[in-house]
Amino acid sequence: MLAELAGSEAEADRVAAFGAMLGLNVPALAVVAEAGLSDPVPSVRAGAAGALATIDPARALAPLIAVLADEQPVVREGAAAGLALLGAAALGPVVDSLAVPDRRDGALTALELLPIDGHEDAIHAFAAAMVDGCVEHYRLGVGVQDDADPGLGLLRDSLLSSSEEQAILGLRAASLLGGRTELSVAIENLSVTDPTQRANALEVIESVAMHDVVSPLLTIWDGTPQRIDRDTLLQLLQDEPDEWLRACVALVAQPSPDARPSGGSMTRTMSTLSPMERVLFLRDVPLFAALPPQDLQPIAAIATEHAYEDGDTIAVQGEPGEEMHIIVSGEVAVSMRDAAGDERVVAVRSQGEAVGEMAVITHEPRVASLLARGSVRVLTIAKPQFEAILRERPDTAIGVIHVLSRRLASASG
Repeated sequence: MLAELAGSEAEADRVAAFGAMLGLNVPALAVVAEAGLSDPVPSVRAGAAGALATIDPARALAPLIAVLADEQPVVREGAAAGLALLGAAALGPVVDSLAVPDRRDGALTALELLPIDGHEDAIHAFAAAMVDGCVEHYRLGVGVQDDADPGLGLLRDSLLSSSEEQAILGLRAASLLGGRTELSVAIENLSVTDPTQRANALEVIESVAMHDVVSPLLTIWDGTPQRIDRDTLLQLLQDEPDEWLRACVALVAQPSPDARPSGGSMTRTMSTLSPMERVLFLRDVPLFAALPPQDLQPIAAIATEHAYEDGDTIAVQGEPGEEMHIIVSGEVAVSMRDAAGDERVVAVRSQGEAVGEMAVITHEPRVASLLARGSVRVLTIAKPQFEAILRERPDTAIGVIHVLSRRLASASG
């Protein structure tokens, strides 16, 4: 019955099934739980991770280690909790996962639940390496000179984002070795932009027992940045191990910066642009303005391009909202038909603006039609993918709130 429930089309049924499997030592269910690790719904994957650890501990180790790389924090937390149930048998593989970039966050979450006896040196070395990487990426990021080149701007912001990520990973690792309560405060304050709170983080870092590891962080916000020219920057990053930063370097190294689009100009069709060039466009879209550059890549990957000519209907009032659109070029008229059948244009949206997102968010029929004014190109994101973006990236949800608030203020004014 549990196996059948785990295969139900209803998400709640699958979550309940794996929740009921927790604590059951029934090896026959192991294949069901392992299959659940590939479920499209994060909460189901998280439940399957916990269930597998109790159903068949010997079989669970390798799959749970792999799940540490899941994109969703809730799934990584589920895998970490499952690995904690495996105890000492999981410790070595979890520590080894610190060397795999996309498993680091999940591995640290697991290590926070496991005894680390015998692996202190490896964790110490990892913390030091993260701090060193943080300092270097920060130095290069603040040294970028040409803000007019959108590719260099992307590289700069990516370096600074990577620097902050490595700082947090390094502090989390250091906290496993001592000063966990204090460093948790520093981690929280490093994740905000307020200068006072960042200063508080530096004070905490200066006082912790792992001073030899984390003290280099004290230097990155002090002093005047040393400017680095484009060619020197590219040379310094030519052997960069981070895949995203290498992609940014390749974009900057393109022969003609004028050929690269920004959010303000995109004359070629989106289908002829690389994923990195799509990212450059999305950086200027208000919905996604708060996201780190690395988080724009999966959004660029799931969007599809559509072209419309003058007068074409993009969406119809009253139909279900199955997708939202980001205007790449041209203008889109938002029109409403009243009870008498009269239609009027209530707004005109242009490049960089989103249209149709409210019907997706509310799950209500569209309250307006969308019509192309002249030639229009849009990037379209389907409802399931857009909902996943809002769920997985709270900064995008905040961006939606800001956009809708501005529209409400404009309408009421």
